[in-house]
Amino acid sequence: MTEKNVILIEEEKNSLLSVSLILKFNGYKATFFKNFNEAMDKILDLEKESSFCELLITDIPVSRLATKDLEDKRSKLNNKFPIYVITDFVDKKILKEHEEKGFYLIEKPLHSQDLLKYINKTFIE
Repeated sequence: MTEKNVILIEEEKNSLLSVSLILKFNGYKATFFKNFNEAMDKILDLEKESSFCELLITDIPVSRLATKDLEDKRSKLNNKFPIYVITDFVDKKILKEHEEKGFYLIEKPLHSQDLLKYINKTFIE
């Protein structure tokens, strides 16, 4: 099986450590970034090298992610990978609104089985 490339964005050190371990032990390659802009710049560089990000996971609040500037950067990508945002609260209306933009909200607490279900579903579709 070829490793799937998953980007993790985390502002606080060690916060997504458990997510990275889950990914690693299930055959996924995880790359860390401190912020969304840095990650998007790297993803654009990867595309120039014909290497692609296949999924992005973060716990940065979606209100900070779904901005015009970041949506513009994302629109420049050839590969429209999903972005999973791990959050404390999911409002159904907000969920639908963000899903249309490629942001999928995952409510905390996050259990490893649930995360793997989301990830595996992404790579099956």
